[in-house]
Amino acid sequence: MATWYSQGSGLWSTLSNWNDAANGSGSAPGSIAAFDDSPVVIQEGHVVEFDVEDAVACDGSVSGWTTGIAGITITGAAAGNTPGELTLTDAVNNTNCVYGLRLKANTAIVGTNVAVLGKVTGGTSTVPLPSGAVHIIQFLDPPTTGGFDLTYLSLALYAAQPVETAYVTTAAAGIGDSVLSVQGRLTGCNPNTDTTEWQVGRAVRVIRTTSAGVNTQATTIAAVGDGTITLSDNLTIAKPAVGSTTGQRTHINPSDDESAPCSAFAGWDRSRSLSPSTRQPTTTSTWSAAFPPETISRPAAPRLSPSGVSSAPPEAEWVWEI
Repeated sequence: MATWYSQGSGLWSTLSNWNDAANGSGSAPGSIAAFDDSPVVIQEGHVVEFDVEDAVACDGSVSGWTTGIAGITITGAAAGNTPGELTLTDAVNNTNCVYGLRLKANTAIVGTNVAVLGKVTGGTSTVPLPSGAVHIIQFLDPPTTGGFDLTYLSLALYAAQPVETAYVTTAAAGIGDSVLSVQGRLTGCNPNTDTTEWQVGRAVRVIRTTSAGVNTQATTIAAVGDGTITLSDNLTIAKPAVGSTTGQRTHINPSDDESAPCSAFAGWDRSRSLSPSTRQPTTTSTWSAAFPPETISRPAAPRLSPSGVSSAPPEAEWVWEI
């Protein structure tokens, strides 16, 4: 198992920009798949733009990263010097692909203990990552030792707000049904034309709120039609037609393990970022506002959304893993 060291700034997919010796005296990887189950080091002064695509399921079937990268170290720098940086590309995805950064269980993205912290970046507050650049960072085991270790790492991520984070049912569906008639809750849009937000393979939650409580069923989208979505699993509870609903629905959800849907963050009502100078411990939590009575909701946005601490409601809990 080689450790791959960056040799300069450029695209991750440029194989000649990597070497199994820090000083470049070794060999470059023979393929993108060679990174699987290997540690990666982004050296001081290098800006590596992540552009490796995978299937929508983020399962390593396209990239070859079935086990996952065995941790990423982003090297910091002495005062006055430039640290290493991992930045997310803003290029639009190819059809039926996402940018999939898959991390092996019990590994993390970390920095080094120096004056200027290594950085993970994506977009800016004024130019966020566009909706067509879908990034998924999957930590296979964040509840224990995986995730972003922000002790010596700067994290600043900005993404465009999703158009629709929730759909409402427009016709009743019974237990055992899998095809739901839906429309966008905010815009009334058709899922057949809302291809950025709702695609085959994406994780969804079907939610019904009654006086007895909230019933939530997690599944994935098997097909998208004209005003319909087909679920991978049959409904476990009937869903009446509800027409329009009110109330903003926001949810943040990390992808915790290989059995969970590969995910980033869900839709936000505003952009936030973690300040490059802010250090936070690695924790896992969620923030969810009230649900409309009947929704089909994306628990994970089809792009990497920003995380942060400023302007959070008092009751909010934040996710430091993605």
